[in-house]
Amino acid sequence: MRAAGARADLAQRRVRAARAAAGRAEGRREAHRRFQGMLHDEVSTALQAISLPGVPVARLREAASGAVAALAAAPAGPGRKARTDLAAVVRALRPPPGTVLAIEATGPALVPPEVADAAAGAAREALRNVEEHAGARSVRLRLRGGPPDRPGAAADGEFTLSITDDGVGFAAGELAASSVGLRRSVIRRMAAVGGHAEVRSAPGHGTTVRLEWRPPAAGPAADEADEAETGAGTVGGPAGGPTGVPADTLGRMRAAVGDVRRPLAAVCLPFLTAMGVIAAIHTARTPGTGPLLVWYALLTALTVALLLRAASGIPALVAGAACAFAVAGALGSFLVLPLASLADYTSWPVGAVTPLLTLLVIVRPAWEALTALALEQVGIAVLVATGPPIAPSVGATMALLLPALLSPALGVITGLALGRTVARLGGVTARAEADRSASLATEAARRAREELHQGRLADLGQEILPFLAATGSGRCAPDDPGVRDRARLLAGAVRDEIHLPGVLDRTVRELLSAARRAGCVVTIQSDSDDPHPPAFLRLLLTTALTCAPTPRELVLTVNAAAGVARASLVVLPGDEWRARALREAVAGAGAGTGVVVADSATSTWVEADVRAS
Repeated sequence: MRAAGARADLAQRRVRAARAAAGRAEGRREAHRRFQGMLHDEVSTALQAISLPGVPVARLREAASGAVAALAAAPAGPGRKARTDLAAVVRALRPPPGTVLAIEATGPALVPPEVADAAAGAAREALRNVEEHAGARSVRLRLRGGPPDRPGAAADGEFTLSITDDGVGFAAGELAASSVGLRRSVIRRMAAVGGHAEVRSAPGHGTTVRLEWRPPAAGPAADEADEAETGAGTVGGPAGGPTGVPADTLGRMRAAVGDVRRPLAAVCLPFLTAMGVIAAIHTARTPGTGPLLVWYALLTALTVALLLRAASGIPALVAGAACAFAVAGALGSFLVLPLASLADYTSWPVGAVTPLLTLLVIVRPAWEALTALALEQVGIAVLVATGPPIAPSVGATMALLLPALLSPALGVITGLALGRTVARLGGVTARAEADRSASLATEAARRAREELHQGRLADLGQEILPFLAATGSGRCAPDDPGVRDRARLLAGAVRDEIHLPGVLDRTVRELLSAARRAGCVVTIQSDSDDPHPPAFLRLLLTTALTCAPTPRELVLTVNAAAGVARASLVVLPGDEWRARALREAVAGAGAGTGVVVADSATSTWVEADVRAS
């Protein structure tokens, strides 16, 4: 028992560590998605607006202040019980300049905060697209609880939010797969919280963005009392449910004692051994009872075989056949034993079935072993009632019969009680362990979200956050040409960060800004949010930008798939010294397979397949 408990403790520690690691990874993924959306929706939009002439100063300050607030806000983790009224959030949305916004939101739509944030962010991005591309006169927001085929079902948290404009529209094929606004800020934002986003448009017929979300199905919870009665219930959901609590009796026993075979062996094997000694003694004393000893040897072998199978489960057909063999042998023993042998140990076959039935009552549904026990008890009673008298009176007969009947019954009932107690304690242990693991995973996810948020904020906060704060507070005049130029450079840095999250350090960002100030057109693009090889990409950019003269144009494209990132760098015009430096840098970095560095009068380009980090 102590060894089993030690193994169980070790397994639980490993489970806690695994769940905490999974929580940290999920927390980082969630924080990454939220930060990417915030960069695009708040920071990049504010910087682009500041860089444009003719935008009202009040609006620029409001956008800058909103971006600062979004950057400073710590990411909130998902809560099980907290709810946000999405209808109130939708009603607070502002119309794009020059349009009339009609909002139709009937009744509350209570959803988790992270879902409300995702829907509101996606809606704001859709409204920004209306402002920048649609040329619309009016926009209509319509919020309905429930999916489109179940209008009005707001109580369960489901909703459909549509944003429709009467603008110029576009052909469906014109929606590029790499469109940052719609792909990352609308479609992926909803997908990240388990929702769905769809964009419908046609030239001359406006555009509709439809956002849908419904809560995930919860697994059924079984009542503990029902589990105690049936011996096989569900806790939380199928296969242990979402909380990870074992759903069956055997699983809950394993949670309490580890390998159930050892405690079962401690119960059954001594009884089998003692009964074997009794069987051998009485077989030697009672002529003609040799077949009973053979039956007991087979019963012992069967019990041991089932004991070895106890950890993985015993099939119902095998358990039924074992019960039939045991009961038939016990009742058949009276073909060679007199009924009067019930008064002493000569009737040992009656109690010989106890280890087998005790084993089955613990690891199988209780009714199977109890039915077999009842059949044996009834069979003995019938034999006594129809056979020759074993005592001079009914009372004396009962006095002789009861000990024989109670011998197997007490063992089976005791096994039933012990098994149920261990299973119940195991269920409590498993539920407590699942709750503890869930708490650890939640805390690990929260810390991971905060660490990623603060880390990326520290990178951007060295220049972007102070600039936005100064603009929002009025310390910087947004209509100053110098401020607009700086906003343009910072907007480029933010776009770089959106496409290559966490890759660019301060040195590379300064090189990119210097190149842009010198007139270089820098384009950085990526087709996915998959992890990128940061060291290799930094090496490419640093090498290309530190070789004089400043290029006229630089394009870095990253396509990531299946753990491999294909990096393509094109620098215009071509330069022999830059090509040589890039070739040496790539060779020294051990970039991997498919590395090509080429140079011509018009361009220098590098292409390499690198394992993503």
